[in-house]
Amino acid sequence: MAQTFRHIKIEGKDAFVLFDTGSLRSYVRREFASEVKWKTKPFTVGIGGYSFTIEETCALRCEIEGLIR
Repeated sequence: MAQTFRHIKIEGKDAFVLFDTGSLRSYVRREFASEVKWKTKPFTVGIGGYSFTIEETCALRCEIEGLIR
């Protein structure tokens, strides 16, 4: 499993992120979440020793090394 840190833009905001190729999901802080959101079947994840219930997902516009996805 590879882990890479990079400076990227998420929704036009600068962010320092960890890419974890072994992860099944990606998570962002609320200040980076887009306005395009939809409800999902709630599920619980453990991050940093805490449990969080996820109830909505969002689509993100990211720029990584000049590429926009």
